[in-house]
Amino acid sequence: MPNYAYPKIYQPLNNKYVEDSLLSSETEPISRDYQAGGWKAHRILIVCSLLYMINYMDRTVITVVMQPMKLEMGLTDMQLGSIQMAYMLSHGVLAFPVAYVIDRWSRKKSIGIMALAWSVFAVLTGLARNFAGLLVPRTCAGISGTALATGGVSMLTAAYPRRKHGIVMGIFHAAIPLGIAIGAIFGGIMAARLGWRSPFFFLAGLSAILGISAFFMEDYKTIAVETTGRLKGFGQSVIKLLKIPTLRWFLPGYGLLLLTIQAQIAWLPAYLMRQFNWATDQAGNITGIIGLMAIIGAPLGGMLADIWYRKDRRSRLWLPAVSAVLSSIFLAVCFLTFSLNFATGLTCGLLFGILNMTAIPVLSSV
Repeated sequence: MPNYAYPKIYQPLNNKYVEDSLLSSETEPISRDYQAGGWKAHRILIVCSLLYMINYMDRTVITVVMQPMKLEMGLTDMQLGSIQMAYMLSHGVLAFPVAYVIDRWSRKKSIGIMALAWSVFAVLTGLARNFAGLLVPRTCAGISGTALATGGVSMLTAAYPRRKHGIVMGIFHAAIPLGIAIGAIFGGIMAARLGWRSPFFFLAGLSAILGISAFFMEDYKTIAVETTGRLKGFGQSVIKLLKIPTLRWFLPGYGLLLLTIQAQIAWLPAYLMRQFNWATDQAGNITGIIGLMAIIGAPLGGMLADIWYRKDRRSRLWLPAVSAVLSSIFLAVCFLTFSLNFATGLTCGLLFGILNMTAIPVLSSV
């Protein structure tokens, strides 16, 4: 059976670009024609970050238009929640098999194809006329998003030396709050003026353009070579990964952190519309401001982790732990005070967004 090459990465212990077999004890050959850094790496960062931003614009837009969508189609809150749940479950459950396929095929092709597929599902979302018409394309859109999260991080960590992983992941994950902010503001304004369906058509066009661009990124080759080892199957790969103690703690912790972020994205606009009787664009603007301020958190977390990492390699686990505790406190105060004192609630919401986002790029580099 063929075995597979890993990219050269930066090893701080000997200051050389060397082979990294990651979790494998077998000797793996190096793809000699792939070099870390340079303009090719920057191009990967630009394309993947923009696609990631559009992905979160889409997640936010559907929350901003939930109220007018609910009124037009006569949907219940349970149906709206089911649509969001289907998106996230398809995204999460299929992350492992999609990542497995990407590792053994092509990262750039997987990202490009799934970006084009996602644009189709965005159009179908905009054309929906009932609950089923929303549920199916949103579920498929969740599947499409897995290629970007897994393949994008994989390409970026291969394209840049390890000493820059924190800041690179910070820039990449700054697309999350940026997408939330632009999606909320843009989606609210566009929905108020052109109807709730219009943002999905616009995002579909952007995703298609970037999806085509992804095919021109420089990917490191996954080359087959003759060895005496055997290529591990999907089940064997998962079992081997889960034997790592840190990873067993890491996965549920990261999942719970993402749960708080997604819950906020999903329900904050509808909460503001119902609690304060705001219009779609007003609720979108406030959600956008919170998301926009969170842009500070992603690169800040990456920079702090890189600095701390030089002194203590455990910093990339300590920093998310500290920021998660502090952000949860600000989130609780935000919702307790929003209706009593709007300025205090908003301030705590902004601090929650900043602190919560500091953990994401750090955890991705882990």
